[in-house]
Amino acid sequence: MKYLHLIALLSLLSWAGTVAAEPESGVYVFPQAAIAQYSNTSDLETDPLIGLGIGYRFAGPFAVELDFLTGDSKPEHPVRRG
Repeated sequence: MKYLHLIALLSLLSWAGTVAAEPESGVYVFPQAAIAQYSNTSDLETDPLIGLGIGYRFAGPFAVELDFLTGDSKPEHPVRRG
């Protein structure tokens, strides 16, 4: 698998986040990582995405979050001009 280390790191971070979860209200910040896989007809490479999220947890299960996720897609087979 091409991104095995990234998936293992995401799994570890996800597990650590659930262990450290606090039911109290307050501000929290969390990293994000993903892999974008496009369809075969799009001719774009599979690329990793990274980002950051920040949120505020109110009393109970309610929260507000702002997320930013970015990546760079390139053609799988670049077109040569000229």
